[in-house]
Amino acid sequence: MILKGKLYVESPIYRGNARKTLFTRDGDGTHRLISLSGEISGTAQALMDAFVGESTNKKNIGLFNQMWNRLYGVPLPASLIEKVDCRLQKKSYPRNNFFDMRMGIKLDEDRWAAESNANYKMETVLRNSVFDFSMSAREALLKKDENRARLYYLLEEIKAGRFWFGAGKSKGMGRVRLEMKLPFPAPENPPALRSGANHLKIEMTFNAQNPISQRPAGPTCL
Repeated sequence: MILKGKLYVESPIYRGNARKTLFTRDGDGTHRLISLSGEISGTAQALMDAFVGESTNKKNIGLFNQMWNRLYGVPLPASLIEKVDCRLQKKSYPRNNFFDMRMGIKLDEDRWAAESNANYKMETVLRNSVFDFSMSAREALLKKDENRARLYYLLEEIKAGRFWFGAGKSKGMGRVRLEMKLPFPAPENPPALRSGANHLKIEMTFNAQNPISQRPAGPTCL
């Protein structure tokens, strides 16, 4: 099964010479094409920021793998998601395909002086850039256990904008939002969540005719 949609970058994302690199140059870099790492392979094994997979040293896992385990308390089934492809749309490239460059230096906190050989350069992918997103899922595995329902709600989290591509907020900040029409309906029974999953349900009531003068009832957090 192939799922296609659009991934909107709602905050700038950066690429630099720091360890956490978000996007990579396709091909030899001549045309300066950009894509988000779909799988942990090649450069992404060291840089981590990819949707699925696991590095050869077992230290890094994909962002989908992390979210699946965080929500459901079990590992993402091997080969359930066979491939992820995410390429920046042509209309999101600036003129001549050159992006803004951010430069800086790293300070020694004891001396408050610049550290040698610690300067950095980062390119920015502009806010509201759009990537063409494609994901291939194995149909046979979707039919097993709660895999279809779990994948449905994992994608719903990304559609709601509760997904960050990249670990660091000071570098590699990248909140994204997915637009995708899923080929299967919402499950009748939601999958069981891990007891320690960090989620909140808030209920509030107020007078819609005069919401300012009337203090809303206290929120209930579950």
